Parts: sequence; structure tokens; C-alpha cells
Amino acid sequence: MTDFLQSGSIATLHDFNNRASESLEQDLRSWSKSRPISIIVPCLVSELERPALKNIVTHLQEADYVSEVIIGLDQANLEQFKEAKKFFSELPQKTRIIWNDGPAVSSIRESVCNHFSTEAAPGKGRNVWHCLGYFLGSDQGQIVALHDADIVTYDGSLLTRLLYPIAHPTFDYSFAKGFYYRASESHFGGRLVRLLTSPLIDALTHCYGPSDYLHYLGSFKYPLAGEFALKKELARKISIPSDWGLEIGVLSEIYKLEKDQNICQVAVSSRYDHKHQPLSPGNSDLGLHKMSQDILHTILTELAASDALLTREALTSISTNYRHNAKEAINRYANDSEINGFRYNREDERLAAELFEKCLVEAGEKHLTGYRSLQSMPNWLQVENNLPGALFQLHSAIEIDNQ
Repeated sequence: MTDFLQSGSIATLHDFNNRASESLEQDLRSWSKSRPISIIVPCLVSELERPALKNIVTHLQEADYVSEVIIGLDQANLEQFKEAKKFFSELPQKTRIIWNDGPAVSSIRESVCNHFSTEAAPGKGRNVWHCLGYFLGSDQGQIVALHDADIVTYDGSLLTRLLYPIAHPTFDYSFAKGFYYRASESHFGGRLVRLLTSPLIDALTHCYGPSDYLHYLGSFKYPLAGEFALKKELARKISIPSDWGLEIGVLSEIYKLEKDQNICQVAVSSRYDHKHQPLSPGNSDLGLHKMSQDILHTILTELAASDALLTREALTSISTNYRHNAKEAINRYANDSEINGFRYNREDERLAAELFEKCLVEAGEKHLTGYRSLQSMPNWLQVENNLPGALFQLHSAIEIDNQ
């Protein structure tokens, strides 16, 4: 059973199971006539072989309030790109596949990066940056939503509820973040939120004292959710981290660009499950190990920008408090699992928390020597102001690829 509390600095739109998804769809169908809706789905080529994406495509076929579907395809060669075009050809909406590793898109990206003296490491962030560029260049949608391609529990209501706060003509939201609880039928998921970001935000608040930024981050029930929706004007202005710091990076951008009253989180699923990432304690370039590093660097970089000075003493305090908070979180989730009949492996959770603390200390040590996370990709408003015609070039290249 959901709660009804409004806490934190942003609005929370719950799901009280009192209005059918079909009723929400009817509203979206009406509103989309004057404010067309686009959808972005970043994915790896390997997702095409998994049932989750096939189920997502089936539900998108029925989303007649969506006029444009943009698929960001990573790690595909030419033959795989051709297969992807066939895979998504059954969608009735205007559908474009962005071949992120293809020569045309790569050339435009490199030109932009060279001009802005930045890097674009392969990853979800770079993928989304391309997709937003096409969305803006196509000039078809006024609202855009993004969700992942590996959602095992996907149904049409997820997209409907994600879009509703932004599409509603009298709501004043420019950005909506999805939330849910991450679990399979037998155990909790969401280790990065449960055992990293939540204990870390509390540890940072203990060290630095209350701050608007940390309060804002702490207001999100699931800050690492891959699902969000926003208005076109805002999509032009957000800078995208190219790595796994995307979700925190986007929230940080929204914090700078929008007032709290224009930001909401919305319940999009009663239970959410997707492809699980391995912990990969022995390889810092894979799985949750890599993701935790990118998230930590993004948070520490944002804190530095807000004048929260990281000293060695502060790092020790943050690490100590994080360890305490993570240990307490493990106890609480063990109890929560027990009362709900879930399996719970304390040892696995302890090992995850130990790895996250190790990553925290390593990230902190790097930042003490002046390290900052990779510069975000320039927002598309900056690109157009500095490289007029770049959006047109990207749009044209993708149109040619999709012929």
C-alpha cells in the first residue's frame, strides 16, 4: 500500500490504484493533438535478443498518443543496425534508430567534442545526448519521455503515468522523475539506491550540514531511476554526463535550471524489475563497481561546485558516517524482507556496501588532488549557438541512416 505523504522539496504524485490507465491514456490522447509526444529508449544491441524489449515494443504499439519513437542503439555494427531497423519496424509511430557507433553520427559528435574540448565516453549518457539532439532537430515533439530498454515488468501504465504530469495543461511541471520500488517476486533490487546513494546523502548532510542541494537529492524516492519526462524547452538546456552518472547528473542540472515547484516525482510502477548488473568487485570497469564510481564522482563534483569543500578530515567523516548508515540500512532491509517473505542475503549486502565505501574513499582521494568527473556534454542550446547547423546535420545524418 502506498503512502500519501508530501515531503521534501518537490511534489510527489502517488498511485492510489483509483484511476485506470485507460482513463489517463484518454487524456493524453486529447492533449497530444496540440502538444505532440516523443519517446526516447536508449538500448544496447544485445537487448534486441531479450524478451523485455520485445514486450516494450508490444506496449508501445498501443500507445497511440505517442507520435515519435527514438531508439538510441549502442554497440552495434552495420549488420546489427540493419537488424534493429527491422526489429522496430512494426511500431506504427514515426520511429528512428540512432546508430550511435556509426560513422555519420560519430563524425558529428567528434566535431562537437573538439569544438568544446570535451570527451564523450561511450555510455548511456552519450546515447541520450544523441537522442535529445535528434528530438530537438526533428522538431516534432513538444514533450519527451525517456525509459530504459531492459524493464522486465514494463506495461503501458508506466509510460502513461510518466508523461501525465508534463502533458497535463494545468499542471506546472517541467520535469517528472519516475519512482517505484525495485524488487523481483522474491527479493529487493536497487542496491545502488539502498546501499549507496541514500546512506551517502545522509552522511554528506551529517558532514556539511543541511543544504538545499542535498535536501533536493534526498527528496527523490528513487534518484537513480532511468525514467523521466520533460518539456522541450528544458531539453534544450540540460547538459548530459556521458557516463553512468547520467541520472544524478540530470537531477543536478534540473536543480540549477528549474524551481522546485516545477519538479515532481511520479509513481510509475507498483513493482519494477530490470536486468541486474553484477557487483564486479574485481573489475572497476564493469557492473555496479563502474556505476558507483561514476555516481560518486558526479555527486562530489556537484558538491565542489556548490562550495562544499572536501578535505581529508571531511572525507574521513563522510566515510565513517556512510559505513554506519549502510550497516543500519542492511539491518532495516533484513527486517523488511522478513516481514514480506523476501529472501535476504546479509553477506552479499555487506560485500556490496564494503565495495561502495571503497569506491567512496577512492573517489574522495581523487577529488582531493583536484580530479573532477568528466565534463558533461554541452547542451544543445550551446551547440546551436556555437555551431549553427549542427542539429540539422545530426538530424539529416540519422534520416539518411534510416532510409
